[in-house]
Amino acid sequence: MESFGVIEKVDEEIKRMESLGVIEKVDEEIKRMESFGVIEKVDEEIKKMESFEVIEKVDEEIKRMESFGVIEKVDEEIKRMESFGVIEKVDEEIKRMESLGVIEKVDEEIKRMESLGVIEKVDEEIKRMESLGVIEKVDEEIKRMESFGVIEKVDEEIKRMESFGVIEKVDEEIKRMESFGVIEKVDEEIKRMESFGVIEKVDEAIKKMESFGVIEKVDEEIKRMESFGVIEKVDEEIKRMESFGVIEKVDEEIKRMESFGVIEKVDEEIKRMESFGVIEKVDEEIKRMESLGVIEKVDEEIKKMESFGVIEKVDEEIKRMESFGVIEKVDEEIKKMESFGVIEKVDEEIKRMESFGVIEKEDEEIKRMESFGVIEKVDEEIKRMESFGVIEKVDEEIKRMESFGVIEKVDEE
Repeated sequence: MESFGVIEKVDEEIKRMESLGVIEKVDEEIKRMESFGVIEKVDEEIKKMESFEVIEKVDEEIKRMESFGVIEKVDEEIKRMESFGVIEKVDEEIKRMESLGVIEKVDEEIKRMESLGVIEKVDEEIKRMESLGVIEKVDEEIKRMESFGVIEKVDEEIKRMESFGVIEKVDEEIKRMESFGVIEKVDEEIKRMESFGVIEKVDEAIKKMESFGVIEKVDEEIKRMESFGVIEKVDEEIKRMESFGVIEKVDEEIKRMESFGVIEKVDEEIKRMESFGVIEKVDEEIKRMESLGVIEKVDEEIKKMESFGVIEKVDEEIKRMESFGVIEKVDEEIKKMESFGVIEKVDEEIKRMESFGVIEKEDEEIKRMESFGVIEKVDEEIKRMESFGVIEKVDEEIKRMESFGVIEKVDEE
């Protein structure tokens, strides 16, 4: 190590750290930790780990990593990061966080988590995951991702995001969310979900999905989407939406919905649906649709619509409707209907129709119509009408009628 000048560099680094007062702070931190009995706990933990042969396993893992050249790559990565000034920025960020008291809060949070036994549960969960071979699978997955160059792409993506100032905006957004107490609410929500066993169910659902190969299909789908440049288009679309202030409006809308208690009602509705087994039925329906190739057809249909520019036209139409205040009016109309209990009655009517099998019959009727090509003909007819400008004329006629108050009178009638 001396021949490589490592010892020399370490000495210089220690001197630099001493000049910045880091060593002094570390000493104070160690004393503070000793006063809290942390060092003692660490010693006990190390002994416990040695008794489980963890230390031995770690040594073997380090040797295995060295044999694969991982340690060497890590060293090169650290040097590369230093050359980009990343390490320096991290140091500055840590100092900034300390000045804002963030580090202190994190310490308190860790203590709070320990007092609630969260840390202990995490340890047990890690052990359970290791016994199931999950950790091993994750390692293999990371290697597979590296072999496909995914990790490298992620690094480039993070740099690209930093160059656009996205990371900075995310930091500001997190701070804004903390100031509104959103983060706190999320923590409470997670605890509430755990108390209902939701997190546990999600874990089981993921395992079930993996056993059916769903996760694998999703991976393939993402790769297929990337090869078609879909992911790229989505990124551009999000940027375009941000430039129009759409994302901002969505945030405001969510806050408005929360203030009206809408989000809360949606949660209750989902629970009610789960209690009736609706969610389960939807899952079965999606599987049935996939087995019949319906989902696949829908994908093809969407692509066909995009190639004809239909999706684009729909976007323009929505913007045009928003500019005329139509969307706003629809929202008000829905609220008015809810206040009169209309939506509720419609729900009851749908349930009554389902109980009589009416909805089912309509589904069969639509399928029968599709098999005779009726739906296809209707689509062609609509396109033909659009090409003659009929649809456009109907829109103009509706607007003219609205301007005379006819539509309003019909509504009242």
